[in-house]
Amino acid sequence: MTDDNQDKQEVNITLHDLLEEMDKRYEQHFKLLKTLIGEVDKRYQERFAAQEIATDKATSALDTRLEKMNEIRQQLGDQAATFLPRVEAEQRFEALSEKLESAIESATVATNAHFNANAERLGKIETWQAERAGYLGLDEKRTNSKLQVAAIIIGGLAAMGTVAEAAYLMMCH
Repeated sequence: MTDDNQDKQEVNITLHDLLEEMDKRYEQHFKLLKTLIGEVDKRYQERFAAQEIATDKATSALDTRLEKMNEIRQQLGDQAATFLPRVEAEQRFEALSEKLESAIESATVATNAHFNANAERLGKIETWQAERAGYLGLDEKRTNSKLQVAAIIIGGLAAMGTVAEAAYLMMCH
């Protein structure tokens, strides 16, 4: 039996040695895993900190951009408040068109009156020239024709001045 006991003891010692060796290996593996997990955890914490810094910077940049956009919106709103509304502009243009049409009509009436007066003067001049033609020579007829042209030009200039003055007065009032 001693051999049996001795065999059992040897088996026990061998098993015990194996168990101790396995415990040492497990302990080494456990320490290695613990170290690796610690390093991974440290890297994740560093990444998280870097992401948090990047997020803070991006948030700050976005806030700055939004503030500037709000300033621009405010400026555009202030500027738009100074613009003339479309309806009011159309009303003003319509009123100006009516004044302009009235001024043109008045100027046309004045021009026609001047034209008729000048035509009447020209008729008188032609009658007078015809009467004088019988008494005077050919040189005086040429001089009289020049006077007629000058009278027409002066009458036209007077009519144009009246048209311009009427248009100016209508636009001012």
